[in-house]
Amino acid sequence: MSHELWIDDWWVEPDLNRITKADKLIPVEPKVIEVLLCLANHAGEVLSKEEIIRVVWPDTFVSDEVLTYSISELRKAFGDDAKNPHIIQTIQRRGYRLIAPVTQQGPAVKPQPSIAVLAFLDMSPEKDQEYFCDGIADEIINSLSRVKGLRVTARTSSFAFKGKSEDVRTMGRRLGAATLLEGSVRKAENQLRITAQLIDVEDGYHLWAERYDRELKDVFAIQDEIAHKIVQALEVELSDSEERRLVRIPTKNVELTAL
Repeated sequence: MSHELWIDDWWVEPDLNRITKADKLIPVEPKVIEVLLCLANHAGEVLSKEEIIRVVWPDTFVSDEVLTYSISELRKAFGDDAKNPHIIQTIQRRGYRLIAPVTQQGPAVKPQPSIAVLAFLDMSPEKDQEYFCDGIADEIINSLSRVKGLRVTARTSSFAFKGKSEDVRTMGRRLGAATLLEGSVRKAENQLRITAQLIDVEDGYHLWAERYDRELKDVFAIQDEIAHKIVQALEVELSDSEERRLVRIPTKNVELTAL
């Protein structure tokens, strides 16, 4: 994630592709904002066109016209004048220089934790517990959705991958979630084995995993425990009321009579 910073009296937010001043908000194209960051990282220095292109468009051939366009867009956004500049100065036959002061760099903002709960797999011998598996995953989604500091992908989106074999990183990108919860259910008479694993989409590694061997009557407690463990693993701060809700949330969608 890029750092936010002040350039003159403009607030630059690279991750949102925009600059703001007072009540004026100007959207900027991603590559154009990268050109600005390149200049800001070397404020006061003259950067050649070749240097800027090498940083912003690595391993890609682009013409000088592309950079000229980016500089023009920045000047337009800042209301800068090429002949009498106060932000970006053109140095003839040499390159460009950011002449405005970079007065403050804000701290990197920690992104809000996000998760997609995938449909649980039916590992029962008869393969007749699909509805029950879906109900468990659905209840975990409902529990997590009540946590204010956590973004939870909608059931309809995460369940779209049901029965498909996709790389977790691909699913995470398509669902817009930084973590995925996978799970399985195996039922034999009155006994349950539920497994759950929380996966980091970026590297594919487990953040947390657990197996529960319990009786059928404990299914609601297992759902609550999984939700609570996820919140702990993602280091989401809970309010007292959220903590109480996660301990026991009434379940309506899982019908044990359907087993």
